[in-house]
Amino acid sequence: MSKAKWTVMVLMGGNNVDGEIDLSACAKSDLAEMKQCGSKKDVLNIVVQIDDGPKEGGPRRIQIMPRGEHEVVHPLANGKGSSGDPSVLRDFLRWARKYPADHYLLVLWGHAYRLAFNRDPKNTEGLDFIRLAEEIDQTNTNGDKLDIVAFDSCNVSLIEAAYQLRNSARLMVASQFSDPLPGWPYKEILSRIASDPEGFSGHKGPKEFARLIVSQFVRHYTRKNHVTMTALDLSLLDQIPGALTRLSNELLSLLGDHDELAAFRDSFQRAQVPGPDEAGQPSVDLISLCWHLIHSSQSPDVAVAAAALSDLLFFPGDGNGSGNNPFVVAHARNDLVVAMLQGVSIFAPNVVSDESYIDLRSKYGQLELAKSTPWADLVFELAEPD
Repeated sequence: MSKAKWTVMVLMGGNNVDGEIDLSACAKSDLAEMKQCGSKKDVLNIVVQIDDGPKEGGPRRIQIMPRGEHEVVHPLANGKGSSGDPSVLRDFLRWARKYPADHYLLVLWGHAYRLAFNRDPKNTEGLDFIRLAEEIDQTNTNGDKLDIVAFDSCNVSLIEAAYQLRNSARLMVASQFSDPLPGWPYKEILSRIASDPEGFSGHKGPKEFARLIVSQFVRHYTRKNHVTMTALDLSLLDQIPGALTRLSNELLSLLGDHDELAAFRDSFQRAQVPGPDEAGQPSVDLISLCWHLIHSSQSPDVAVAAAALSDLLFFPGDGNGSGNNPFVVAHARNDLVVAMLQGVSIFAPNVVSDESYIDLRSKYGQLELAKSTPWADLVFELAEPD
């Protein structure tokens, strides 16, 4: 098999647990868009694993063929194909790697929930960031990384996810907000790659592809759908734990100061990521939080720590503020509802009244960023009822 410029691998979880929106129709729609583009010899391979329930055909693998030709369908034996099962992801990646390319994009498609995604009746816990990184690492060869890991899911542009995946992929593309259905405009995105392979190949190709996803996604939706999308450079995360630790410790030291406590509680609430209802998400925009802390805290140490973290997120490359090599490679949003979102969130159960998020402390504590910083001590302390 000849080598393509890109292999796009999509793991689709459309077989969801009771109480979640049924995504089977959206899966069918997105597959139709991929077929409209089609693979292109020596340029683009499109391979999919889909689990959209037994009524729709059950778990299967699909090779999207060039336009006008039928896709090749590979049923999975014994119905084994739960998109929330880590071993299924590993097997899919090994199969997809048989379609050789200079660059690889992995798309995780489906519902995200409580620091995991692709929950379905066979695996209600879902696939979390820890297992995702482990399974990708097992299929990366010769110490190489995926070029892009992306999420056609809601609320996954989290610094915790980026840090967990930093050794698994070069770039991450995800949204801070709730994605409208049916999600990405696959025809627009993939057709651009197929029609201009040289523009998305070579050393700069992956970043250009990531920027394309961001721009095409936001352009696709009108303002009745509040959308945002971000591309992050995962190679620029080494200094984040130190800066986040410094800020966390400064805030922890002020928990007994009533005025300062009130000020930074207000900063968290102002930086909360919006949600589909008034409750919002259990996360804050990290850059907006830093800005609010700089302006609201009376502590010079808090302001300096917040500014240092904010600068790393904007200008981690050369250190002189030129922004030539930013951590936030691309970010777009389409209206005032999401205007305060700057690209990357951080988990903050203290900004919602739902105490069920406090139960996530043990799970959250297993993430590498949580192990490397006292952030969990801060936000879970703030989340405890007064």
